[in-house]
Amino acid sequence: MVEGRQLSAEQQTFLATLDQDLRRFNTFFNSTEC
Repeated sequence: MVEGRQLSAEQQTFLATLDQDLRRFNTFFNSTEC
């Protein structure tokens, strides 16, 4: 997050969703790596 910068509710929701998708992908990738 950039300090001192207001994000709109839509941007916050988008970033939160993106973060969840990244975590889900990382978990899936790590579990199938071996």
